[in-house]
Amino acid sequence: MSPNPDGVKVNFDVAFNVVIKKLVSGVIIKNSEGLIMVACTCSYSGITDTFVAKARPCEQAIDFVMELGFKKMQIEGDSLTVIKKVKTNFQEKSMLSPIIKDIKTKLGGFERISFYFAGRKANVAVHALVAEGHQLDEPQYWVEEAPQVVERVVEIDCQHWFSRK
Repeated sequence: MSPNPDGVKVNFDVAFNVVIKKLVSGVIIKNSEGLIMVACTCSYSGITDTFVAKARPCEQAIDFVMELGFKKMQIEGDSLTVIKKVKTNFQEKSMLSPIIKDIKTKLGGFERISFYFAGRKANVAVHALVAEGHQLDEPQYWVEEAPQVVERVVEIDCQHWFSRK
């Protein structure tokens, strides 16, 4: 999905290693021209549940966007379960319950926020960011840039989006 003209586009992704119970998440925030404004990777240890592992990056994306002060955005992730649970009014009663509740509580702080499922092919840039995050021991933040491999993917995305207009 192309970026919104009056807000930001936020993509999140995760890689979870069940054996060592380690999760690496990534978030990319792009402007209306599809250019990277901010990107980050974080790792978490002690995660035992795959669904929790998929929900944490969505929560991280919301927190990150709130800290940066953005009020209008579209958020995309490749966890259909998480996206559906965040969008529904149904009371969550699974292991995801605390995370989903936390996300929903924070939504009131935004003027406009929408959630979309983005399959793996549509989430390539942030997937590449997560792969880079596996090589880092500490959280990493980039402003108006990202690792080269991520920037190349974003450049290709921009060319694709704007060639269709």
